[in-house]
Amino acid sequence: MAFSEFNLTDRHFFINNCLGAFFRGTLNWFGDVFYPRIQYKVIGTYEKSVEYFNKKRQLSREVDKNLLPSITLDPNLDFKPAEVGGRFLWQSESLAPGFGSYLFDKIPGLEDQGICLTPVFSKYEGDFNLTFWFNSIYEYFDIRLFLFQWSGGYDRKLRPVNYESFIVLPDSINEYELDGVPLDWSKTERTLTRIDNMGKEVYTLPVKLTPWFWFTDISDASTKFGGDDIAEYKLSVSVRYEIDLPTYLVLTPYCGDIKIRMTFSMDTTYSRYGMLPFFSDDSYRKTAEHDVPGIMIIENEVNSKNRDIILADFDKRSYYQFTKKDEDDWTPEQEWFTISNPFKTVLNPEELRIVTYSGMLDYGDEWTLNPDGSTIEVKVEPKEGELIEVFKYLLT
Repeated sequence: MAFSEFNLTDRHFFINNCLGAFFRGTLNWFGDVFYPRIQYKVIGTYEKSVEYFNKKRQLSREVDKNLLPSITLDPNLDFKPAEVGGRFLWQSESLAPGFGSYLFDKIPGLEDQGICLTPVFSKYEGDFNLTFWFNSIYEYFDIRLFLFQWSGGYDRKLRPVNYESFIVLPDSINEYELDGVPLDWSKTERTLTRIDNMGKEVYTLPVKLTPWFWFTDISDASTKFGGDDIAEYKLSVSVRYEIDLPTYLVLTPYCGDIKIRMTFSMDTTYSRYGMLPFFSDDSYRKTAEHDVPGIMIIENEVNSKNRDIILADFDKRSYYQFTKKDEDDWTPEQEWFTISNPFKTVLNPEELRIVTYSGMLDYGDEWTLNPDGSTIEVKVEPKEGELIEVFKYLLT
């Protein structure tokens, strides 16, 4: 799916042989890497596997009739979005595609053109069954023991192999133009790939799939369904899996470097209404004044190793105490209460912290500093005896 500034321009879902390729890759790994003596690898139900082996034995040359050991995979047909990590809104192209674009790695090679192309993945879960077909009981014992030793037992998550796959690029992406200029794909890994079951060549981008799976049961299957004449000894392995599959693409134009400013406040400066930052629990209330430093402001630039740390040391404290007249004269329409700035030389609001009985206030939303530094406006309802506390800090 392609988006322009997160507006839908084309519907394109990545479903072509996704799970089929996963099952085939899993079967090949068990047959080629885990136990290389495997003769044949078959995807299908038990009945289909027996039918295949019988035809192989009847129609093959004499040299090809040695069927064992073999392995079959019954994929089962029930799979669904994973209970954990599979039901977020951004995993649906129609709910929160813009948010999904921030959670996955972008396709490299387009950033210089002001384009971010992000594949969004969705997590699915299901189960399949492996059946090993053996020549002898000794082979059965060996592989059963090998499975336990390799996996560590039941319900231990495994990730033995990564699957190299690709994403088919829809026409809306291939033909996308930014300000009338077609995209330059020369710095990307886009390739022209022949897709046999589609009967055509399409542009694709490589992607790596990293599924988890774990054994839920390893049991004897020698007499399953009454037995057969293919193998006297069979071992059944029930496997649960989770896999993140590409679901849609988000194309974001004009996606230059994003700068974020982060502020962390860490201090033990006390006010009448608690420790800064403000705690609502009354057990933190203090009437004593302490001049322990520090507010720490961190300015950080995303995708940059540069970090500026500015320390602010506590300097002075002042306050305004509400009177009975303040409370009587107050009307809800006023909303803002104005006091004189006790530190008139301060013109930078970052040097001040304002605290009321509601806690430490946010600049802009709950208090403002007059440009000439003469007054401070506070969004507060006057209550006789309560305070507006003004803390001054020295930025270093």
